[in-house]
Amino acid sequence: MNIWTWIRIILLGVSFLAVLFGPATLDDVPPVDWYGLVAILVLTTLGLLFVIGLQNFNPRSAPVWNIPSWQTNPFQLSQPLQFFHLGGYFALSVGVGIILKTLIRGWTLQPGTFMWVVFGIGLLVGVQLCVMVFRRKIKTGE
Repeated sequence: MNIWTWIRIILLGVSFLAVLFGPATLDDVPPVDWYGLVAILVLTTLGLLFVIGLQNFNPRSAPVWNIPSWQTNPFQLSQPLQFFHLGGYFALSVGVGIILKTLIRGWTLQPGTFMWVVFGIGLLVGVQLCVMVFRRKIKTGE
């Protein structure tokens, strides 16, 4: 494991713990229904394809992108998939923290409780779709 793996683990751990032990009330749950969660999943995935599609033509973007990895610096502007890869896991860690906090406090799980998890899944699915759609630009490590 290199320094970027540790930085990612620390960021995810701190975000998880901040949500789990931070102040919250039932009013903090977004008013999202199950259809809203489906919309978040679809729009996040398609939105990421659009944003990365624009980066495909950005002259500041690297000519070749590295496959998303925990060992790579996620803050390189020339490697947009790395940032969204970290963002997906960040959203998942926050979402799991929210779900656990909800269960620990005995609150009712509402659709809005799952919003961050769905957002994270949408980002990670979008990253994988971008790897497939823009495969000519991806360095496969061969």
